[in-house]
Amino acid sequence: MKQAIAITLSLLFALSLWSPAAAAQADAVSPSQVATWAYRNLATGRCLDSNQAGEVYGLACQNSGYQRWEIYERPGVDEFMLVNSETARCLDSNAAGAVYTLPCNFGANQTWRVIFEGNVRMLQNVATGLMLDDNGTKIYTHPRNNSYFQKWAHI
Repeated sequence: MKQAIAITLSLLFALSLWSPAAAAQADAVSPSQVATWAYRNLATGRCLDSNQAGEVYGLACQNSGYQRWEIYERPGVDEFMLVNSETARCLDSNAAGAVYTLPCNFGANQTWRVIFEGNVRMLQNVATGLMLDDNGTKIYTHPRNNSYFQKWAHI
């Protein structure tokens, strides 16, 4: 499964850059997997979870494949993609604050930055600038407010 994800991501990235000049560089800029983690929200204690339908939600941490996210680093920038280990779909968001997974497409809506505060992380969507948030009933993105609902620990 991991090899299939890596190959798919490499091909999609290469296609997104396709031009005669970019084709020569496609292998050099393909994203690489750097880790696999589950993310636990500090306020709710729930883990970031997903399903085959693309829904994203928080559930009690169970160490299931649906709660493990493969981290793919985008070369040359401090940005990454979160690929669900079970579904092989990328964490995505829109300007309205909805969070879901879609087939990986290397778009800015599937790209995230980590903002560190000590040992905890806030995850910021590159396209919207909004932070991943969990209010106890729903996962969504919201403007940064530094609350524990926007802080995540990887486990």
